[in-house]
Amino acid sequence: MQNRLLAAVTLLAASVIVALPRYAVAELLVHLNLNDNATNGGTTGATNDGTLNGSATYVPGKLGSAISLDGLGDFIAAGTGPITGNTTRTVSAWVNTTTTSLDTVLSWGSTTATPGSKFDFDVAANGTLEVGVHSGRTTGSGATVNNGAWRMVTVVLPTGGTTIADLAFYVDGGFQYTGSGTQTVATQAGVLQIGRFANNTNAQDFLGLIDDVAIWNESLSADEVTGLFDVGNSNELAYDAGTFDLLKTVHDDASGSVDIGALTWTYATGLPGSAGLTGSGSSFTLVLDSTNNTGLVAVPEPSSLALLGAAIGGMALLARRRHSQG
Repeated sequence: MQNRLLAAVTLLAASVIVALPRYAVAELLVHLNLNDNATNGGTTGATNDGTLNGSATYVPGKLGSAISLDGLGDFIAAGTGPITGNTTRTVSAWVNTTTTSLDTVLSWGSTTATPGSKFDFDVAANGTLEVGVHSGRTTGSGATVNNGAWRMVTVVLPTGGTTIADLAFYVDGGFQYTGSGTQTVATQAGVLQIGRFANNTNAQDFLGLIDDVAIWNESLSADEVTGLFDVGNSNELAYDAGTFDLLKTVHDDASGSVDIGALTWTYATGLPGSAGLTGSGSSFTLVLDSTNNTGLVAVPEPSSLALLGAAIGGMALLARRRHSQG
């Protein structure tokens, strides 16, 4: 009887685990680096692969290549929107625009359903950032991004946030403002579109360049947003959001290391200074929590030739020792 009860409990637990939505785990769901393709490098995989529409083309970007949109019907359709309801999220991208109209960086959801059911992240006519839901838009002041240069734009809905007043906006890794208004964030799935307003034709089409689109189902901290900008803006690193997420995972685990190119990044404590990146090719420090002084440090990996030389040297030394002992 006890065995049957244990089996039933085990089966029920397994069913509950299977029933949980895939995005219950904090992760990078969508990552379109737009390096000559719109393949999704995030955890939702091919579900959010993108398709170019109109005359959208690939051009040199901030991090590799980017997508060029003419504001006249160009966009990327990238499957079903990955986050629904008021689920925590961080949305980030690099943009380069001189627009003086309301242009959408990315959106998903529905413009015709219940209030709050769309989520569109926009560059306003005055060049500042805003988010629109079905029944309203954020208002607030902040840095303008329509100056014809590459700018990283980020919006975060923190854990427990339910309205547009809870949204936090960042430009180039720096906090700008928190939204205002009582409208609910209640996003429907809809179609994830890059460069176009939710499920509408020729509405708020983006004029300019978009690169490295990322959507997390977690709230990146202000320090993490600064780190995301710094590693992307570094001429030596030029890390995209997917690479940054590897660093963030090590930091979240509070242990271990990750090899990226010629660098080994290792979790570290007791780091001095403010959030973000310092250092050069010989060594880097990335502070992702300036309150607890934790982050990662990086040093160049030994080259394969150096490792081979060390191994040969060690074998030769061992041979000499054996010879002397004989």
